[in-house]
Amino acid sequence: MRRTRKLFLAVLLAVALAGASMYACSPRGSAAAFRWNREAFARAAAEALAAGSGENVERPAGVKRIAVGPDPTGRQNCVEFEMGGAGMGPSTSYWGVTFSLGGPVGLDMVALDYAPDGDGWLWEESSGDNWSRVVSLGENWYFYEMHF
Repeated sequence: MRRTRKLFLAVLLAVALAGASMYACSPRGSAAAFRWNREAFARAAAEALAAGSGENVERPAGVKRIAVGPDPTGRQNCVEFEMGGAGMGPSTSYWGVTFSLGGPVGLDMVALDYAPDGDGWLWEESSGDNWSRVVSLGENWYFYEMHF
């Protein structure tokens, strides 16, 4: 009986950890990671902007890559925190967080022709199924999700 209980608890723990890992690697989990660790993102953004690159900047939890590039106005730089991707071929998704003084930007800091949509902005390809959605996370902070 005791051995069965230990096995049950081990399986339960493994399932819980797998679920937490899957959530952390999802778009919704990535937005939550930003909210939980906003100070680390702000610190990394400041360091990346000062250096002109995110290569040697310590990445906040959940961030796979930090990049610096021009914002939509072309007058200032913004920072992209790439947080995940899934799929292959014609059904690929990417998501992350951007810091931009020039307004909402998505994947690779591209400002598509976004239209207001609920609590954010949406771009949809006119002759295909590609789309991108951006949601504000606070002043100058945005969460993006891009589907190809």
